[in-house]
Amino acid sequence: MCAPGVAFPTVVTKDFGVPAADTRTTTVPVTKTVRVKYKARVHKRWVTRHRWKTVTTYTTTTSTVPNATYTSLVSAAHDFYNHQDASYNTGTCW
Repeated sequence: MCAPGVAFPTVVTKDFGVPAADTRTTTVPVTKTVRVKYKARVHKRWVTRHRWKTVTTYTTTTSTVPNATYTSLVSAAHDFYNHQDASYNTGTCW
């Protein structure tokens, strides 16, 4: 094969195990105010009262970013291919 743009990214991914993108998960705290019931004794009777309480929950978010190693390998291969003689980089290798 003559053009590394077709085969090289596949070889890097499948044979060497370098993924094209990284998936990162981050945990983000989320705070909210909730209404909580409680019982109180008023004048010899039990009554229901409410109060506000701040609750913190944690949410995980995933983001996909390009893999720096994969990008540098593919760009280096393209740069090497583009700087070869005309018989190698025009698509006619034989």
